[in-house]
Amino acid sequence: MTSNSGMKLLYMVALVGLTAGCNASDNNGDQDLPLVFELLGTAFATPGSDGTIGISLNESGQNRLYDTATGNGVAYKIGVNNSGSMRAYSGLLEGSDVVAPPKTGTATMTGRFALYGADRIRRVRDRTSWYEYRDSGNVKLVADFANGTLKSQGGDLGVNGKFSGKTMTGTVKYNGIDGQLKGLVGENQTVGAFHGYSEAQAEVYTGGFIAER
Repeated sequence: MTSNSGMKLLYMVALVGLTAGCNASDNNGDQDLPLVFELLGTAFATPGSDGTIGISLNESGQNRLYDTATGNGVAYKIGVNNSGSMRAYSGLLEGSDVVAPPKTGTATMTGRFALYGADRIRRVRDRTSWYEYRDSGNVKLVADFANGTLKSQGGDLGVNGKFSGKTMTGTVKYNGIDGQLKGLVGENQTVGAFHGYSEAQAEVYTGGFIAER
């Protein structure tokens, strides 16, 4: 984790009516809800051009990363839904587009990534608690137009993308946690939205990147 890893805020949401079916106790006698309630999860969403993700979450954080010249960008959102599950969403801003990539050659693109995350996610009795963090940093990506790949070189965010035409899918890795990637790769710019989670680490993250040659 990079520069913002030490800046974490504790959040707790009380959710009435979720105590039924508790079946485990911690050392203090509190009862943990079974994981059938899905403690955490991530997914892609469809933001508007202004970056709004129209999914209702409690104690949510939302942000966007975009290029003022082209309007291309990503939006991401994190919070707890009404069932007490920590959720994280990301997606390309509406209207994002790039110039079609060439069929040959390579290009090195540099830019920024940004994300929101939550770790130490836990639900006890009718409360979900977590520590929220925010991170951002530099990315260096190499686009291989002949083979249709986009891969990171160093940095805190690992990127392993595959594209056909402009459309990219693939995977990312942040803080040792694998995630999913969707985006666009063009002749001069790439934009990607990503999200990932680990039940073992009780952690989720969501965000995006923009880079250009």
